[in-house]
Amino acid sequence: MKILREPRKKVHPRRRAGVIALGLSLFAASVAVAVAAGGFAGAQAATAGEPRAAGVTVLMGGDFVNTGTESRNISRCVIGDVLVGRQHAGDENGPTFHRCASVRPSDPRTHEIAQRPEVVKSEWITESSGVRFTCPTDTVLFQRMHVNDENGQTQYRCRSFDLVSLEGGSTMRVVTSDPVWSSSIKESAGTAFSCPRGQAMTGRFHTGDENGSTEYQCSSVGVSG
Repeated sequence: MKILREPRKKVHPRRRAGVIALGLSLFAASVAVAVAAGGFAGAQAATAGEPRAAGVTVLMGGDFVNTGTESRNISRCVIGDVLVGRQHAGDENGPTFHRCASVRPSDPRTHEIAQRPEVVKSEWITESSGVRFTCPTDTVLFQRMHVNDENGQTQYRCRSFDLVSLEGGSTMRVVTSDPVWSSSIKESAGTAFSCPRGQAMTGRFHTGDENGSTEYQCSSVGVSG
């Protein structure tokens, strides 16, 4: 997903009589006038050559969305978003909710997020079998599909991202780190689980029927060095 950057506002220094000393270079004169005009332009000039720290963040603005009954459920985040939360109540005829969040650059003035075209699909997994699924390294969950009851089939899909510089086009891979599994949650209890702020869902475990145990894996999201 392309993140639109905010347009930079140009600061035009105002002339001020008596400020520009004879013999200053054109660059030095423009900085001096900008500082005299209010200091903002001068601060911009002073920091223009300094590297900005590049990074990414997961914005937790999304709400839980009802994606239908568990027995015929497709929970999919839109392009550029990732799964960060899930909730289910009752048996396979009960509702399932998912929560998505956007992956954004820490500084949209200098970088944008590019979603990689590859999608990693898991095998179809028997929901009740106790398989502990995790996305491959540096990918995150964006879709879960399930059909029928606890003996039905579940599939997970994972995607990855790059952080792209708007000043030269260089890219850095968005990576995951510090994966942590949640405590056990009774699947049918209606408990709404969300990853901590700044993290995305990278795995899920379930065993048994709707009264069985569910766990979620969350990972921090950042950029490679």
